[in-house]
Amino acid sequence: MATYQTCYWDVLVSDLSLTVLQKFISSSTLLPPEQCDALYLKRNIQILPEGCVSLGALNAPKIDQLARGIDLVVREGIKEAEEARKHAIAMELALQAAKEQAAREEAEAQAALAAAEEERAREQDTLMMEESIASAMEAQKRMEEEEKMREEADREMVETLRKAEERAAIARQAEAILASITGAEL
Repeated sequence: MATYQTCYWDVLVSDLSLTVLQKFISSSTLLPPEQCDALYLKRNIQILPEGCVSLGALNAPKIDQLARGIDLVVREGIKEAEEARKHAIAMELALQAAKEQAAREEAEAQAALAAAEEERAREQDTLMMEESIASAMEAQKRMEEEEKMREEADREMVETLRKAEERAAIARQAEAILASITGAEL
């Protein structure tokens, strides 16, 4: 079974063979300038950059050489286009993977930042609670010291009052003794 490429080859060879007979006829190969350059570099076949060929200057071996050269550069162009397409797809997939990785890293960074902020808030709460407890303990200690000072002042006051009562009692006893001594003397 004939493939597309074989049919294309046969048509190209037969078309060029028919037109060789006609002197000074030119034909366009419809090759882009890059493939015309490749034809010259790989097969040493010179055609105009527009892809035009003077058919009157071709004989049977040159027609075969031209057809094979065109076939080669067209196939290589197709392969290059496929490879460029594969490369573009690979680059697109790599770019997409890089974007997804960057998005994952960004999400992880945000999660880490949120966790760090939460930890910082927890530490601040703990610090505030410790300060509050220390402040409450300090206030409790001050109150206990003030209570001790009041109790001490009360004891001193009671002691002072007791001593004053003892002095007063001693003074009354001394007056009574004096009164009894002076009343006995009189």
